[in-house]
Amino acid sequence: MAVLTALAMGFYGYLGGFDSPEINIATSEPVNIVGKYYAGLVEDQQFSQLFQKIGKDLEAKKLSGTLANIYYNNPEDQNDSIKAFIGIAVKTSPTRLPDGYELRQLPGGKRVIRVTSRAHYLLAPNKLYPALFDYLKAEKLKVKEQYLEMFPPKEAALVEAEIIN
Repeated sequence: MAVLTALAMGFYGYLGGFDSPEINIATSEPVNIVGKYYAGLVEDQQFSQLFQKIGKDLEAKKLSGTLANIYYNNPEDQNDSIKAFIGIAVKTSPTRLPDGYELRQLPGGKRVIRVTSRAHYLLAPNKLYPALFDYLKAEKLKVKEQYLEMFPPKEAALVEAEIIN
């Protein structure tokens, strides 16, 4: 049992499970995301299939970029519905989009809270969002209910939210 626990802890550490998120106030950069909108139940199979489809298209090089999502409601709330745009952040706006995809552009120049973590993308959201909301509460800040997530392959994962007060 001790060996299994040690292996599990080692693997968790390898994935960045013990990483402490960093929090900064920053100015946002413009972001172009090509993807698909989803509104519905978090537990709906369509939601998980959308993530799988985006991942496969990225892997197949239908688009080149970084996994990125925009949540239009708090993904940490205890409700069971979500409004999200799931996609791939691209450096330049493509001239032609793959079938069924659309482009969303987030302008830069906004004052944001940026939370980053080197944890693996499977663990990162469970580190980033609690750190973000704890910081907001401690600093008595409010943010626009729109959260940008990005998971660059060789850089820290991040969540950004625009400060509104």
